[in-house]
Amino acid sequence: MDDARLISLSEAADRFGLSHSQLRLLAQQGRLQARKVGKSWVTTPEAVADYLANVDLRSKDPLKYKRRCNFRQNRL
Repeated sequence: MDDARLISLSEAADRFGLSHSQLRLLAQQGRLQARKVGKSWVTTPEAVADYLANVDLRSKDPLKYKRRCNFRQNRL
């Protein structure tokens, strides 16, 4: 992971329309490439994009249908 591109999970959640708690859970489970710095988790925008693009990782995503509905509502 490139240290210069690290962002907090809160910032990643804002950028990608996910919740901070969901990203933290994915990081703890090892399904999202992230690391803990002190008490905070950090990741890169590329790692979140890779997670969202990987169908195998998202197949266990409990909010994927909810997120898909929100995405459709935001597009209208």
